[in-house]
Amino acid sequence: MAVGIFVTEMDRLDYQGGAIVNAVLNGQYYKKAFAHIQAEFPEYDWHELKLSETLDYKEKPDLIIVSRNVVPFISAIKQHFPEVKVADYDTWAKQK
Repeated sequence: MAVGIFVTEMDRLDYQGGAIVNAVLNGQYYKKAFAHIQAEFPEYDWHELKLSETLDYKEKPDLIIVSRNVVPFISAIKQHFPEVKVADYDTWAKQK
């Protein structure tokens, strides 16, 4: 089975109140988006990872989908996995 990675966000370094609330709200978006991605691409064995976990991932995935919070780091992901297709996913958009 093909391997897919859904990259949610960078590791959080800010643990102030507003940042924690933001992380919780984003987590709700990520859960919905991850379920939608799994339904759209059932032929993949999906992993939900943060950016650092993705860059530490030992196997070569077949597809990487990044959330809107990771879009600025697509070039770093492509540098690490040059032959892997990388797509972005708007986690705030309404899902069907």
